[in-house]
Amino acid sequence: MAKTNKDEVKEETINIDLLKDELKDYVDIKIKNSFNEELERSNRRLIREKNKKIFVKNMVILVLVVIIGLLLYLLYSNKYFHKFFKDDTTKEESITKEVVSEDEPKKEEVKKPTLEELIEKHGKLLDKININENSDYIKEFFEGNMNSESKLYLAFNNLDFKKFTVEDDYNIIEANALKEEYDKLFSDKFEESTFKYDGNKVRYMNKLESFITDKVLEKDESHIERVITNVKEDGDKVVIECIEGVIKDGKLYNILTSKEIAKDSKLKNHEKDLTKVVYTFNNGKLESIN
Repeated sequence: MAKTNKDEVKEETINIDLLKDELKDYVDIKIKNSFNEELERSNRRLIREKNKKIFVKNMVILVLVVIIGLLLYLLYSNKYFHKFFKDDTTKEESITKEVVSEDEPKKEEVKKPTLEELIEKHGKLLDKININENSDYIKEFFEGNMNSESKLYLAFNNLDFKKFTVEDDYNIIEANALKEEYDKLFSDKFEESTFKYDGNKVRYMNKLESFITDKVLEKDESHIERVITNVKEDGDKVVIECIEGVIKDGKLYNILTSKEIAKDSKLKNHEKDLTKVVYTFNNGKLESIN
């Protein structure tokens, strides 16, 4: 017996809307995933490109820095910048030299003057130290025993005798004239007192403020000659060493003994037989004789 329609299997029905939603979700997910993947790849590519550019930029900067450094070193080693800083350097060196010269002694040795240069410089100090071999003070002078009388004698010996006032048979000499010569020679105080000039008294007259002689005097020319053998400088002091002798008629005599030394007048040839004298000056004034 044949089966009826009731016995046939029932067909399944499909929900189209549900299927559409599922397909849409699937497509969205695929698209989203694809987009994210592509975006990530793009980001990685951009990062790589950026890093590459930064690296290249840094390398270029490094190379430029190295090149500039080398150029500066070459210019400096060849003193290219010296001309730009020359003035400042010179000023600094000048200041440094001034400081060194003020604070430290100079290392360079100062050239010492020769004896000839010292004689030329200080020899004139002896020009007014003149005594006659017949003087009453000859012994005291060369023994270094300088007193007020012998000092007045030395000053008096520098006066111009032709300018003395002549009264009958004597001379009048103003005290100020003698004082002026005295002050040129000595630093101590000028004192008006009686002294001798080659055996003749020269008296001081207080009322006249002048010196009076016993007779009209004529200047006694000295025959004493000297040769400077050494000169020493010590601050304001100058020490002059000499040999001295009397020369008459071309012959040489010892000052103190009047003994004839030689038939010639060359002092340097007879130094050991002559009188040795040491004059000490302080600020240009005679301080002592030895």
